[in-house]
Amino acid sequence: MPRRRTTEQEYAVDASTFEQFYRDYYGFVLSRAHMHQCSPDDADDIVQDVFMKAYRAWAKLQPESNLYGWLTVVTLNVIRDRARQQKRQQALPLLEEVCEQELSAQGDPLERLLDQEPIRQAFLRLSTSYQRALLLSLQGYSVQEAAALQAVKGDTSKMRLARARQAFRTAYLHQRPRYKNGRL
Repeated sequence: MPRRRTTEQEYAVDASTFEQFYRDYYGFVLSRAHMHQCSPDDADDIVQDVFMKAYRAWAKLQPESNLYGWLTVVTLNVIRDRARQQKRQQALPLLEEVCEQELSAQGDPLERLLDQEPIRQAFLRLSTSYQRALLLSLQGYSVQEAAALQAVKGDTSKMRLARARQAFRTAYLHQRPRYKNGRL
């Protein structure tokens, strides 16, 4: 059974102490990851993330901390964060990916892209500055070139593009039918 840290000396971060902590609690964290039906590869990634967070927070932990409870909470948070991240990545293909598919077809790719009703509706919901930022990006302009064309600083152009992409994703997703328990 892993020992609890009880003195200030054990509380200090040093490689051997943390290595022992890792060995003591590795199996515990791994079993928590497996309990949530994680694949072996995902479970290993979760364990790595949990121990990275533990290392960063080591100095903040009190010597009498309940490490099992703390590691359980951290593990569950990492699992939830990873699930949210995977859901976001699968929810919507990026506008640039859709545009790349359109570029291979004949005619003006932006016209064909915007002729698709859901994409056009989402695009039209954006402010004109966001529309302009997306169009310049889709036309292949760099952030600096887009900044010059918009008469703004490079950082402003970069932020505007990031916000435009997020606003487009949100507008596009709000058009799709919502499912509850796998049904409309």
